[in-house]
Amino acid sequence: MVSASRMSTAGGALDSIRHQQSTLRHSEGHHGRQEKEIAAASRESLGVSHEPTQKIEKIYVPTKTKKTEFLTGTPKEVATKLVEKLKFEARVI
Repeated sequence: MVSASRMSTAGGALDSIRHQQSTLRHSEGHHGRQEKEIAAASRESLGVSHEPTQKIEKIYVPTKTKKTEFLTGTPKEVATKLVEKLKFEARVI
């Protein structure tokens, strides 16, 4: 059990921390946001050429190689089938 005097001290400490956090938050400006200028840089100043460094040779839609399979049976049978597939086909167990 905590005495009343210790509770008021703990409450006062929490209030003090909250006040400090609030003061810091509001001293940075509107909701902690600071206005900063973004410097612009040209490609030449960074030493970057205008020529692309990569070339697209071919764009295609990949073919689907996997099929969906529904496991049927009792929950125990389905669990056994699933474990077998994860062990021997997917090799993740």
